[in-house]
Amino acid sequence: MSDALALQNALAALTFDRLAPGWRRCTSVFVNLGVTARLERAVETDSTVVRTPPADLAEFEAWSQLREIMADRERGAWLTGRLRLHSSGAYSFDFSWDEEPRWPLMVDIDGRLVESLPVENSELREDMAKYPRDATVTPRWLVERLGAHPVDFSDDWSALLEPLEASDNWSIIREMVRDTVQVLGDDRDAVLDSDVVADAVYNELLASTRASQLMRLLRDAAAGGVVEEPNGLTHDERSPSRVVIGRDDAFREHVHVLRSLLGQLAIQEIANIVTRGGMP
Repeated sequence: MSDALALQNALAALTFDRLAPGWRRCTSVFVNLGVTARLERAVETDSTVVRTPPADLAEFEAWSQLREIMADRERGAWLTGRLRLHSSGAYSFDFSWDEEPRWPLMVDIDGRLVESLPVENSELREDMAKYPRDATVTPRWLVERLGAHPVDFSDDWSALLEPLEASDNWSIIREMVRDTVQVLGDDRDAVLDSDVVADAVYNELLASTRASQLMRLLRDAAAGGVVEEPNGLTHDERSPSRVVIGRDDAFREHVHVLRSLLGQLAIQEIANIVTRGGMP
């Protein structure tokens, strides 16, 4: 426990040093499952609450190390962590071991999720393999999620999107689409809506990327002849996508094209679902 307290002190100090002058309170929310992690933060100043740019690698590593060292043989690892920090230096942590987690996209100053996405069953399975739980302390929702059958996909590409197969960046996006389909369709009979899938991936990309990353996707698509070569932006491409989209007309037009491609990719991957009998 002393090691965990030392890591909590170090993580609070690391977060403190990352904050710009003029803040009063801040709250960070961290969710980690398998190899996927998200960290969102709200910062209160004298006049407003703002969302800071994405956390850096050092913060992610510190949170992940804290979760690993706090893992318990019977209870596994906590699923959601919150750090509340005051400009005086006072801080507190709380950890949720049993509440069903969601990927945070936006949080308020008290650590509540304002915008979020459901976690994937595949990530829950991977996390439980790493941090197993005793059956007596496994919440019912987790038992039900782990018992659901995963959705399988064939690897077919449509004629329109086939040039994207050679792009590593678009392979990542394809997996994001499949993960979202997994969340919505895993062990359910509901009809999947490609627009719902595409919007979920689109919103996650806007919330978690820099403009340069989305522009790279479009340039890869243009290299394959799928779309026209995008024009440059008037704003720094290193800025967060969610900031640039409100300030740059060209970027808004580009992400509209990207959203259309995501819709086509969602249609393709829903068509690629393999049924329980093994036939597409």
